Formats: sequence, C-alpha cells, structure tokens
Amino acid sequence: MKFTKLFLLFIMCLGITCSYKKLTAQKVQWVVFDFDGTLADTLPLTMEFINKSCAELGCNTIEPEAFRRNKISKIVTDHLGWWKILSAPLFVSQLESQCMNFFRENIDRITIFAGAKELLEALSKKYRLAIITPCAKEVVTQTLENHGIARVFEGIYSDGFSLIWGIDVTIKKFLVDHKLNPEEVLYVGDQDTDIFACRKVGVKVISTTWGYNSKSFLEQANPDYLVDSFDELALTIASFGNA
Repeated sequence: MKFTKLFLLFIMCLGITCSYKKLTAQKVQWVVFDFDGTLADTLPLTMEFINKSCAELGCNTIEPEAFRRNKISKIVTDHLGWWKILSAPLFVSQLESQCMNFFRENIDRITIFAGAKELLEALSKKYRLAIITPCAKEVVTQTLENHGIARVFEGIYSDGFSLIWGIDVTIKKFLVDHKLNPEEVLYVGDQDTDIFACRKVGVKVISTTWGYNSKSFLEQANPDYLVDSFDELALTIASFGNA
C-alpha cells in the first residue's frame, strides 16, 4: 500500500512537471525576423555594391562565399587595410548609408526567398510577427508590399546604427516597448551577430543557413537552432507552440 501511494505521488509529480514544461514551451507570442538574407535575398545586391566600392577604392573584389564565411572586420582588414579599422564605426556607417541608397535605386530587384511567403502567412495565424533589421524601413516596407506580405507584420523596427552598437539594443527596446519577457520571443536571423545579440538579451535564436553567413560559420557561433530550409524553420517554430 505504501509503495502504491509513493508510486501515485511520483506519477502526479511527473505530470505536474510535464505540464509545466508544456506551459513554458507555449509562452512564445512573437516571432521576430531579420530581413536581409533571412526573408529577402539581398546578398547579390550587397555583393554588387561591395565590389563596386572595392573597385572605386582600388581594392580586390570579394567572392560571395568568402564573404559568407568571414567576419566583416576581417573582410575590411584584408581588403581595405588596417587604416580603415581605425575609423571602422564611421566607415561602416558611411558604407551602410551608401548601400541603402543603392538598395533604394534597385528595390525592384529585391526578391523574397521561395517559401517565405507561405511560412509567414501560416505563422501569422498563430503568432504576432515583426521585423528587426538594420535595413532602411522604407526598403523593407516597399519590398514586403511588392510581394504581398506587408500585412502579416505588426511592426518593422529599423536601426542602421545597430551595425555599430549591435542589434541587441534594438531587440531589448522591442522587449521593453511590448512588455515582453525574453522567452516570449523567438528571433530568426542569418548572421553570427544575430546569435550574439540574442544571447545578450536572453532571446532564443533560430539561425538560417541560406543568407549572409554560411552554415559552417554559423555553427561556430553555436546558435540555439540551425535550419537549412523554410520547412525546417516551420517545424522548429512549431515545436515551441504558442501562447
């Protein structure tokens, strides 16, 4: 009889624990996406701009795969020299501004990855969606409108200076503005900087391998999850449930 009572107590505790874990897993309310390289295939335009700039500066051009497997600081050092490192924040800011102008001029060439629209429409029925990106807001908005998916997002948070001080600042502001705990948000991005930023603020990050950083490069940064396709991304998000 004593054994039976202990066994029943164990089963009850196990059930409570499982229920708690399930409730914890269902706390996710928001799925926040990066834009460039995650939803939008802007790498070709970026490489075109970078190599045009390199040619103007008399530097060697950069191959896309070399770009995808290296840190920006190493690319700047290797291709533009140490003197640019000394003025890196200002230099990066200037390049970002020029790149955004290039994007504006070529906005009709920006495409959305195949499978992104279908995933976003499905997710919008279960989660609240937003974009946090260093890309100019008007570029993001126009691209989403061009592809008929602007309506699924409740907000677009753009901060070009995040390339200098880190996107974690923007993510933290997003959490504060919406009165969210970190576990209520999933972030989806394609670069190691997304991983480091999310780690700083305690948000789980799903890294995608089709964007600005290669799979092997992302693996070194140890993201919470790493996916190779939109189908895999959908399954990973679904594993969290929703509030």
